[in-house]
Amino acid sequence: MSIIISTEKSKDILRRLIRSDFDKIDFAMDYIYNKADDLIGVAYRYGLEDLAEEMKIDKIA
Repeated sequence: MSIIISTEKSKDILRRLIRSDFDKIDFAMDYIYNKADDLIGVAYRYGLEDLAEEMKIDKIA
């Protein structure tokens, strides 16, 4: 079940915060911390499916 965010401004801020944190991940070490999967899950829970899919693709690449 996703959490509803009421304004586009809030969605944009949350999208930027999640993406910024995702971009800081050292994927050579992510198998230990699994932070990428956590952030992808957060994006899905907040209804940011497009961001979650984008991050899934970036994680694989």
